[in-house]
Amino acid sequence: MITAAVPSTDRTFHRHPTAARRARIWARSALANWSTLDRPLRTGAVDDIVLVVSELVSNSVLHAQGEIHAHLELVHAAVRVEVHDSGPAPAVARPDSGTYGRGLTITNSLADHCGWTRRPGRATAWATVPVAA
Repeated sequence: MITAAVPSTDRTFHRHPTAARRARIWARSALANWSTLDRPLRTGAVDDIVLVVSELVSNSVLHAQGEIHAHLELVHAAVRVEVHDSGPAPAVARPDSGTYGRGLTITNSLADHCGWTRRPGRATAWATVPVAA
């Protein structure tokens, strides 16, 4: 039996103020390629995923060192977003300052599930965003 490959993509970004913008462009392009699959995406799904990618990459730019690795994968009726960096600790939601600090709150509101893990030398923030039409 032959099974179809699960759509997924990875990209590495340098820790730089433009990383979130570049991550949004990458994610939107990848998701546009996936839209040709026989599973239609719900209205707004691409925008939600792109926003989650942007917020998680922005957190890495602000709080980590070195390169930022992003991963998108279509899993059942959702896209799993993972952002890995060399941050010292998992992300923690803090009260917003009025001008920034809402990223994890936004991610929580758009994702079915999200979380953070830490291994030696690597922190991962992840979110599962529903896409079924």
